[in-house]
Amino acid sequence: MIPSIIDTVIYMKDGEVKKVYSLSMTVKVPAGMREEDLSRPVVVVKDFLTGEPEYEVYVFGEETFVVPLRRAGEGRAPSKKVYSAVISALKRYVPPQEIRIEEENGVVVVKVPEEYLGVVVSRGASKLERLRRRFSLDFRIEPI
Repeated sequence: MIPSIIDTVIYMKDGEVKKVYSLSMTVKVPAGMREEDLSRPVVVVKDFLTGEPEYEVYVFGEETFVVPLRRAGEGRAPSKKVYSAVISALKRYVPPQEIRIEEENGVVVVKVPEEYLGVVVSRGASKLERLRRRFSLDFRIEPI
C-alpha cells in the first residue's frame, strides 16, 4: 500500500534535508533470499538522485522487514577474522597474495585466478562450508 499513497520520502535531520528517497513496488525475491517460491510484493526504496536501491520493505509471515541493501558493484572488505580464516583455509591450494575477498549483501565473494578455480571448488569447498557454518555467512567462489 505504501507506494500507492507515498512516492517520495524526504529525510530531515536538524532542520536540513539529509536524503530524498523514491518508492516503488515490485514483485520479486527479496534480497538475502534465494528460493523463487519466496517471491512477494517488495517496496524498493531508492536514492532519488542516483536511482540506486538502498532498502527493501516486505512482509514475511506476520513480520514487516526493512532490509538495507548495498549499492550494486560496491564490495566491502569482510572482517579481519573472516578474511584470515578464508586465507588460511585456501592457502594450501592458492597463493595467499592471489586471493581477493569482498563482501556483498552478506555473501562473501572469494575471487581466485582462473587456473586455481577447479582445485578451490573441488577441495576448498568443504573448508568454506565449515567457515559458512562458523560465521553464518554464505560464500561464492568466482574467477578473477
